[in-house]
Amino acid sequence: MSWIDSLDLTKVSDEDRFRVLRYVVSKFGRARVQEVLGVSRITMWRLLNKQVRVDDKLRSLLTLVTQGGSRALSPPRTGSRLT
Repeated sequence: MSWIDSLDLTKVSDEDRFRVLRYVVSKFGRARVQEVLGVSRITMWRLLNKQVRVDDKLRSLLTLVTQGGSRALSPPRTGSRLT
């Protein structure tokens, strides 16, 4: 079982879905993400401008992210300090 399969994507907020999209686009570029998602340039623009939801596309986006890279998507822990 891969780490992606262990995620409950129904609990991921819309804002976090857009955050994943922006992260993946910044790492791989729009063209590669469009190819993986199988969407047109227009749909990609709509996704990036929050005019449509990143719904079932989230699992496809996460296939581009390695497990180590997924840590970059995690929110910072509260209460932790560097001394």
